[in-house]
Amino acid sequence: MLQNKDSVLVVEDDSFLSKVLVNRLKEEGLCVYNAYDGVSALAMCKEQKFKLILLDLLMPLMDGFDFLRNLRSRKNNTSVIVLTNLAQDDELEEAKKLGAEKCYIKSNIDIDDIVREVKERINN
Repeated sequence: MLQNKDSVLVVEDDSFLSKVLVNRLKEEGLCVYNAYDGVSALAMCKEQKFKLILLDLLMPLMDGFDFLRNLRSRKNNTSVIVLTNLAQDDELEEAKKLGAEKCYIKSNIDIDDIVREVKERINN
């Protein structure tokens, strides 16, 4: 399995947001990969060890909840931060129960804050 200590996987089906996140994180010197659905992201996690995963919950083929279930069932303990439009407390709690460390509502956080959070986690 390939490993890069500064690698981040962005799992986001919104192509605009995905590109913005990937480009901003690359500007910070991070090694960034992206997937547009949970199936592709899970396949990437078999090939590469990531330091951090930014995960959307509503995606085609496999949603973020099933991605987390599958990831954790494979004993993969990569840190996961959820970025979602779902604002229901029970959905956010479910994501945390499945192993997400933090959950952010996309409309309540800006890209600079996400980049800052990723950098802090990568550098620790």
